[in-house]
Parts: sequence; structure tokens; C-alpha cells
Amino acid sequence: MIYSFAKTGHFTQVPPELHNPFRDDPMLDRVLQRFLPVNAYKEVTKDLDRFGDRIINECHELAKECENNPPKLEQFDAWGNRVDKLILTPAWDKLKNIAAEEGLISIGYDDKRDPLYRRIHQFSKLYMFSPAAGLTTCPLAMTDGAVKTIKENNLTSKIPEISEAYKRLTSNDPSYFWTSGQWMTEKAGGSDVGGGTDTYATLIKGNQYRLNGYKWFSSAIDANVSLVLARVADKNGEVVKISDEDRGVATISTMLNVTRIYNTVGSCSAMRVVIAGARDYATKRVAFGQKLSDWPLHMATIAKMEVQARASFLLFMESVRLLGKQEAGKATVNELLNLRLMTPIAKLYNAKVAMPLISEGLECFGGQGYIEDNWLPQALRDAQVGTIWEGTTNVLSLDVLRVLAGKENALEEFKKFILCILEENKDKNSTKLEECKKSLLNALDHLLDFLPKVVEKSLENIMRIDRGAREIAFAIAKIYCGAFLISHASHQVGNETDEDVACRFCLEEGFVTLKSEMFDVNRIGPDRNMVFENFKNKL
Repeated sequence: MIYSFAKTGHFTQVPPELHNPFRDDPMLDRVLQRFLPVNAYKEVTKDLDRFGDRIINECHELAKECENNPPKLEQFDAWGNRVDKLILTPAWDKLKNIAAEEGLISIGYDDKRDPLYRRIHQFSKLYMFSPAAGLTTCPLAMTDGAVKTIKENNLTSKIPEISEAYKRLTSNDPSYFWTSGQWMTEKAGGSDVGGGTDTYATLIKGNQYRLNGYKWFSSAIDANVSLVLARVADKNGEVVKISDEDRGVATISTMLNVTRIYNTVGSCSAMRVVIAGARDYATKRVAFGQKLSDWPLHMATIAKMEVQARASFLLFMESVRLLGKQEAGKATVNELLNLRLMTPIAKLYNAKVAMPLISEGLECFGGQGYIEDNWLPQALRDAQVGTIWEGTTNVLSLDVLRVLAGKENALEEFKKFILCILEENKDKNSTKLEECKKSLLNALDHLLDFLPKVVEKSLENIMRIDRGAREIAFAIAKIYCGAFLISHASHQVGNETDEDVACRFCLEEGFVTLKSEMFDVNRIGPDRNMVFENFKNKL
């Protein structure tokens, strides 16, 4: 009789709980203390604390609805009529309304706020919002990029029709707020948008054009407006051209720089939310007679993830700080160049390290990390877009080489920036941090000694060493991260844990060591042989 009916047993597992992401974050509050003056710090942290409660109580549930009800395109009705109707869950619009109400775009352009600090406030909110955004951060990124493109190119004065769009894109009124799309990618074009563009703009009159072509991928197709890359033809149309002819790629690249920072924050916030879930779960899950939090190996695993997450977070926040200085007109020439260098590096590095970290985080939940009934597999899937969207790792590594090949002596300016970062905080006299500095300076000296041997100041020569472009980018990224960790730990807000994190990153994780073999053009042939060995389609 005992087996005559199904038994489910009595055990159920208490799930992990996510808390207010501002109060739960080990770094955000203290970094804001460093970056903001006292009055701004109080205003910003009060807003973040309030918003953190809204994320927990409202946004996560809406994000779940977006995940469970993906967009659907209804091309025809029941009677064969072409309708092309995009069906979206109401949760999607609610999250976009929340984004407007919370000023997730408008804060960054609010003239009533100090331009030196408003980006820090805005991106701190985006960092908290991203894991609960249901991917509405994608249209937000496009919107911010469109606004910056309009502003940087002074388009409201050149084209009157742009003025209303600018006001709507920067509004915090959901009923007035617009989002923007980005229509660039075609069948032949991904990263090579200039060479791949096969959309044509035909002049009708004035600034009105008609677009003809095929966009393979269009970001945020439910947006109210979009920036479109097209070649100018002759006549017929309905779109406003916003850049001079032959300046389309250069103009839209303004958008790319902003959206790359959005990509960076997405990677950072994904790492943080997975760690937040894992550490909460460790206090609830019992395995082999004790909680996971009592097993040294499990704690060591999460601690290693924590070191990387903190390094990536500081790299992200420093890029935002420099963006604010650039927009406020207060950035030095050195800071402007390092912003140009740091933007692709932060994007490629954080996106790349996020994938194995989040995968490791899923392991912390055992089988539940693979079950679609919770948010964990989604975190890993969504993070993958970071390595692809707005430039793959290889494309961005080549962008780094272009900066190094410029006329500004980027390597020397990079060195000055790092030395300045290491010297700016002298609040502590720590033997540990001095060891970290020594390790970092050795890595910096190695980089500066090695690169001039393989890099000459011309684009033609620098492209010859593209085989080692990733190693260069990662070496620079780790030096940035190490310097920021040391600086943070050296500040009066830094604590003993910050010192431990800096030491583990700088002394144990190690820096990327460049070797001449990485750049040897004679390896190109063996590379191909290795990749295509026994490949049926001989090249």
C-alpha cells in the first residue's frame, strides 16, 4: 500500500532572495562617496535607496512577465490582410514608463543638474535597474545614444524638426517620453557598417528622404524614432537626414560610444545580481550536513567571483566619471584620450569576463541553475549579447589599436593616467597596497617596453599586429582595473576587504604578459592549419 500512489516527499528548498540592490551592493555607496560632493552624494543615494525598493517590489515581477511573454509579430490577420502588428506584453511598456519616471535618460541631460556628476547618478540607477529591466535597457541605450548624437552634433539648431524629438527623448513624463531605435545592420554588415550599408536615401525635398533597402537587424523596432544609416541616392522619401553626406558613420559613432557604456553596465550588473543570489542561497542551502556558507571551497569560489566583479565595476564607473567630465567640458587632454581608450576596453573586457563568471554563478545553485523556472539561465543567456552587441571582442580590440596608432602618443598618456590614479589617494600607509603597486607598475613597464617594439605610429603597421590585439586590450584592461582597485582601497572609504580584493587581483590573478610570439605574422599560417585541420571545405 505504501507505493500505491505517488509521493512528492516533504522537502522544499527555500529559494534565494534578492534585496534592495543599492543597500545590498558592497561597492556602490562607497564609490559614490568618493566621486560626489557631499550634497550631491546625499541626494543621489537617497534616490538610489528609494529606487532599489521599487526594483524589488515592482520591476523584477514585470521583467519576469517580459521573459515569459516574448514579442510576437503578427504579419497577417485571419482574412489574409497584411497587418504587421507587433504584439508586446503590457509589462514591457510599464518598464519603459518606469524608466521615464525614474529619469534613466533625462538625468543624464538635465540642465538643472551639475553636468560633472549627472552621468554618475544616471548610470548608477541603470546599474541597479538592468537585471530587472526585462531588456528595456536596449531601447534606453539607443535613446541615450540618439540624444547624445543630436546634442554633440548640434542638430536641434540645424534641423528644427529634431527639437521636439530631443525634448521627448529626454522627458521623464511617460505620456510624452519617446524611445529611439538604431537601424544600422544589414545582411552584409555587422561591425563593418560603412562597407555593409545597402540602404538608400532618396531625396524628396529639403531634409525629407525616402529609405529603400533591407535592414537585417533593427534595434528597438517599437521605438518612436530611429537613427538610420543609408547611402544618399536622388529623389523620393520621408526621413530626416541628420548628418552631412559622407559623415554618416562618423556621426552615428557618437551613439556607439554611449551604447558601449550601456553594454558595460549590463555586464557589471549581471555579475552583481548572480553573486547576490549566490551568497543569499549559500545561507539557505544545506548540503552534506551544513550550509553552503560553511563550506570553505564554496566561499572561495564566490570570493573569486567577487574580486572580478569589483574590478569590472570600478572600470565601468571610472569610464562614466570620465564621460561626465568630457560632457561638462572639464576633462583634460589626458582624460579625453583615456576615455577614448577606456570605452572599448571596458566594454570588451567586462563583457568577456562576465560570461564565465555568470556560468560559475549558476553552478553555485546546482541543478536549479539550469532550470528555466527561475531567472538564472536567463541571466547567462542575456549576458551573451554583451560580447557581440556594439562590437565583438575582436572588433573592439582593433579599435584599441587605432587609438594606440593615433598621433597623441596614447601609450605615454595611458602611463600618466595610471600613475596619477595611483598617487591620488594617500590616506593609508599599507604594505599590502605597496606590493600591489609594485606588481602593477611592473606590468605597466612591461607593456610600455614591449609594445613600441611591435607598434609603429601608422595604421598600416598597427594593423599588421592584429593577431595580438586581444592580448594588448586585456593587458591594458587589467592595468586599469588594478589601478582602480588600489586607488579605492587607498581612499579613506576603503576597508580591509578592499585591500584583500586589490591584493588578490594584482598579486594572485596576475596581469597579462605580452610575448613577441603573440604578434608573429609567421604564425598566421599555422593558425589556419590548426583551425581547418581535416576541414572538408578546403580553403
